[in-house]
Amino acid sequence: MRLLGKLLTCAAACGLLSITVRCAPEELIYGSSVGPDGSASGGGSGDAATFDAAGWVEVCGNGVDDDDNGLTDCEDPVCGEYACVPTAPAGWTGPLAVFEGGPSSLPSCPEGLDAVGDYFRDLRFERASCSGCSCGSPNSESCMGVVDLSTTGSCSAATVSVPLTGSGCVTPGLPGPVNAANVSFNASGSCGSAKQATVQKTAPTWASAVRACESPDLGSGAGCEAGEVCSPASALADPCIVQAGEHACPAGFPRRRLVDTANQDTRSCSSCSCAYSGSCNATVTGYADVGCGTPTFANTGGCAAPADVQGLTMTGANSSGTCSASGGSPRGCVLPDAPTTMCCAGTTAACPSGKGPEMVEVPKPGGGTYCVDSTEVTNSQYEAFLATSPALPTNPECAFKTSLAPGAPWPDTDVDEPINFVDWCDAYAFCAWAGKRLCGASSGGAATYSSADSTDAQWYNACSAGGQLDYGYGTESISGACPTSIADVKEFPCCQAGYSGVYDMVGYMREWIDACSATAGASDDCRVMGNNTCSTVQASKRNARSTNVGFRCCSG
Repeated sequence: MRLLGKLLTCAAACGLLSITVRCAPEELIYGSSVGPDGSASGGGSGDAATFDAAGWVEVCGNGVDDDDNGLTDCEDPVCGEYACVPTAPAGWTGPLAVFEGGPSSLPSCPEGLDAVGDYFRDLRFERASCSGCSCGSPNSESCMGVVDLSTTGSCSAATVSVPLTGSGCVTPGLPGPVNAANVSFNASGSCGSAKQATVQKTAPTWASAVRACESPDLGSGAGCEAGEVCSPASALADPCIVQAGEHACPAGFPRRRLVDTANQDTRSCSSCSCAYSGSCNATVTGYADVGCGTPTFANTGGCAAPADVQGLTMTGANSSGTCSASGGSPRGCVLPDAPTTMCCAGTTAACPSGKGPEMVEVPKPGGGTYCVDSTEVTNSQYEAFLATSPALPTNPECAFKTSLAPGAPWPDTDVDEPINFVDWCDAYAFCAWAGKRLCGASSGGAATYSSADSTDAQWYNACSAGGQLDYGYGTESISGACPTSIADVKEFPCCQAGYSGVYDMVGYMREWIDACSATAGASDDCRVMGNNTCSTVQASKRNARSTNVGFRCCSG
């Protein structure tokens, strides 16, 4: 009867009956097993497949005890590539089986799973290049003479300045005799229209990607507690839920990462403009009468000492000029677009949350991951820290501390600007309070003072994408990409680091890291990073506070 029931079920699935159910046996999604007759059959992980006398194999996730062993789906050892995870909350899609890889080497969804979509991280792009600007020829050129007349006999102390355009006799109208005249000339003109630069740019790429696959039977599986679902999950595939936009992760899915499906290219060239520069010469003649009849001097430039000047003329003006172009500089960047929040199942979050900036999980050199704050700690976040009346740090090198309040007027009303006027110990204490640590070595503890720009240093590794990028956003500087004075965090969206979602690691602010020359105390030299490039390494005394030094935290 059991075999007959299975055959009827198969017949229904094959269209011989009007009922539609899933037919077994069939391959499971993660490989094949060997049936009693030695032929290949479907199976969860291969060795764990169980068969009844007729050779029926468990189809994981369909809610049916296909192999009649009394265990269904996630209860059955054959379904080792499935796991019980919480049901996706409202608004979320999944759980999905998420596979990681390079954008061009993502694995296909295993048999039995349907592709939902591909998502990308860690955008890479090259700065745009711009053809040179050019200008038309000078036109509308003219020459103006200026005669500084003095009744004191000094060319450097003009009583009156008289402009001359060559339009005839000009009377200065001075009350007394003029006995010093200084002559100069100013050329003016305009330029033909500027030819705007042409932008050239290479296609951006993504450094990492994930492929999301779903079970067509999701929701019908059995073998889990109430509020759970039997979902594909393995060492190769994380069970995750997704939702468009940026969101906090719900309970049961604590591992958060932002992924994208598109990018926005803002690369362009700045506008070109033209500037005229030129020179001119002429002859200025002075006269002893207002009718310009009796000349007293002729001057082509410089100081003269006439007996008197009652009239002036300018003749023989000649101009010569050039037009120079400016602008046409690369600007803009490529930004991730259409963000999606992906939250994966687990018992603990990869990164601490709730205090300070949201953290981002980044690759650790040699394998594994660690977490880095997405931005510098802000004034409002530091104020929340002080509101808890935190204890002073107990590490001996901070024994000089008597207060954790910043060294500038406090509180700062610019709540989203990076905290500044904090010393190394202030930064160390905040990170400890937040359940994190001041960024040090990826291998644990402090970074080496002499190797703060090595990939083992957490701060440098995150900024440069493992030593690949000088400026975080790329290998060449882009004008205007990062702030040159204090600004709100994330105010410059192009100023991203080597990994998606990490902002403002270069620019105006520098950041304390855990890399000091000694552990004596206030006078120790400690490293501050950033400012110009990811590898810009500077030193500051442990107790120093500055307008352009802040910090961010790491974990792991």
